[in-house]
Amino acid sequence: MTARPTLAKVAHLAGVSKTTAANVLSGRKKASPETTRRVLAAAKSLDYRLDSAASSLSRGRTPVIGVMVAEFVPGMVVSGISAVFVQRCSEAGLVVSFASQAKAQALLDSGIDMLVVLGSADRNFLDSLKMPFGLPVVAMETVDGRPFSWAHHDPVAIARTVMGHLGDQGCRHVGWLLGPGVDAVFEPWTLALDEVAGDMGLAFTTVRHDGTPDGVTHAMGELLAAGVEGVFSAMAPTPMVYDALRALGKSAPADVLLVVQADGVVEDAMTPKISTLSLMSLLSGVVIADLCIATVAGRPVEPVQLPFELSVRESSTRP
Repeated sequence: MTARPTLAKVAHLAGVSKTTAANVLSGRKKASPETTRRVLAAAKSLDYRLDSAASSLSRGRTPVIGVMVAEFVPGMVVSGISAVFVQRCSEAGLVVSFASQAKAQALLDSGIDMLVVLGSADRNFLDSLKMPFGLPVVAMETVDGRPFSWAHHDPVAIARTVMGHLGDQGCRHVGWLLGPGVDAVFEPWTLALDEVAGDMGLAFTTVRHDGTPDGVTHAMGELLAAGVEGVFSAMAPTPMVYDALRALGKSAPADVLLVVQADGVVEDAMTPKISTLSLMSLLSGVVIADLCIATVAGRPVEPVQLPFELSVRESSTRP
């Protein structure tokens, strides 16, 4: 087995002291551009990675997981994820520090041992951040295909689940009702839904709304005018979607089958009960916490798919 490269080897190859190499790689102190270049080049050539746990112990403190809450957090309840995430990390002896996207750089500069990106951040913004070399990053949602997205939802699996259910109910034309400002996250869903619909021989129509009641009603009207028999909705409160159907003189499931992307109990209490595609925020928090715990402990981790669940209720079932 090949020995893991050490910080001393990086320093020797770069022609600097071990302390200087550590400062450059951790981002704790600035060095000259040439020194920084040599250290980073040496670390890359040796495939060196910082040991988060060892780094924290050397600084005499508990490892810290930094959580950046992006401006847009899609399809999941932040409180649900954060509650179980913090509890599980705390039980493992880790500290969790939250920051908004605007404070992301300050969070990185504080010396965290790992970064979790909660929600969808613009790629240009992520590229503008000065991240310490080798800092482990877990992104809950894929951001423009960035390879560090270890934990994400599989849009193809979601598409097959929803389309398969609607197809089994006799639906031959599916409408995708999508909210504003969600391209970074839901574009893969749109592409997957379109592809799966084609594979199943279903027609597929996408219409966006502006997030207002009138906007949702107008968008729903466009879908119904296009002849859709089933609607899959995301980024709109379920009562608003149901009210849009009622405003158009329609109802689910009598006139159109309805599935909404939602995490909560509201849909099960409505009349009719609304079918939901849940991203299971509590279990997602456990999965991501376990990723962080393993990474900080130096154990190898593999990319994982976050869980989801389709709860079929009256709104998407043929009478």
